[in-house]
Amino acid sequence: MGSTTHVKQTDVVQYSLSWSGGQATNGDITVEADNGDGVWFPLDFGATVSLNGILGSHQLVITQVSFVNLRLSYSRTNVGATGALNATVFASTKGA
Repeated sequence: MGSTTHVKQTDVVQYSLSWSGGQATNGDITVEADNGDGVWFPLDFGATVSLNGILGSHQLVITQVSFVNLRLSYSRTNVGATGALNATVFASTKGA
């Protein structure tokens, strides 16, 4: 996690998250943005985006993109958990 996605002049960004493992994971996802100045700040979705369980998926859709870059951050609260967390980002531009 933490790879930067350039989203300037993008209308919609979607993160598709999936996880699986031998032991239940617990943790929180944060989407961070910057305006091209290297100062990152978390986006507020109104609730914490939590990942829980041995297997699962979650979609995050951002429909009003007014940033230059986005990145995901994952804070694991179960330090003994093992497995894989995959994130795929999709972006689209509707046009002017």
